[in-house]
Amino acid sequence: MARQRLAQKFEPTLDVIRYALEYSDVAYLDETGWRLGGRPAWLWVNTNDVATLYDVEKSRGHEVAEKLLAKEFAGVLSSDCFSAYDPIRAEKNKCVAHILRAFKALVEENRGRALAFPKRAMRIFQDAIQLKPQRAGHRPSRYARLCRKLEARLDRLLAGTLTNPGNLRLARRLRKHRDALLTFLYHENVDPTNNHAERALRPAVIARKLSAGNRSPAGAKAFTTFASIIRTCRQTGQDFLKLAEEVICSPEPVLVDFVDGRVIPVGAQAP
Repeated sequence: MARQRLAQKFEPTLDVIRYALEYSDVAYLDETGWRLGGRPAWLWVNTNDVATLYDVEKSRGHEVAEKLLAKEFAGVLSSDCFSAYDPIRAEKNKCVAHILRAFKALVEENRGRALAFPKRAMRIFQDAIQLKPQRAGHRPSRYARLCRKLEARLDRLLAGTLTNPGNLRLARRLRKHRDALLTFLYHENVDPTNNHAERALRPAVIARKLSAGNRSPAGAKAFTTFASIIRTCRQTGQDFLKLAEEVICSPEPVLVDFVDGRVIPVGAQAP
């Protein structure tokens, strides 16, 4: 198909996006259901402030997340608590929005003394979210002290004895991911939530409703290629249509330099 042949001309630019994400300070990953040839599949996204990479895979396993991150990634991986991210060797940050929603559900369903655990937990995470933007207004020593107090409050909460099944279930999840619950406090460029990835998936979810996914791996590859480049253009303030015209009309393989908004021959500049 013409769309697939056209997408091939943009493949060198995908390497530029992969490089930007591989050597970034933070990566926000998420996944959502997809259809490939009428069968269940998954649309994955790796994104941050400056680049976005989509991928359609038949698997929801950790090997896909590892491929999206690339082996040289040394930043913070932000995600929800899905188990596919557990084996990845990177510093992790778990989405506070997901955690707060889980506690809110417990507040709505619990009664009596069982309300104490989710209410205390919500206050801790809400205080952490409020503390993060105040970092610049505190001396480093004071900010570190405030962070330690939050860590201690969370440790005391998770060390308590629980009997309510819902509280126990969520406490086990938090204990499992304890080291990743407040990571955002210590990294200026890491957000408390995984909203970057969720926002990046929304246009794809709309496309899924209209198209029901892709009929073939080649079609999925074309879709994710265009989606990745169009969104990265928006993030970097580039005109996709202008750049696409240059890429299409070039007689030789070229790639897009998102920093300068130029189209340059492959090999003229390392991505």
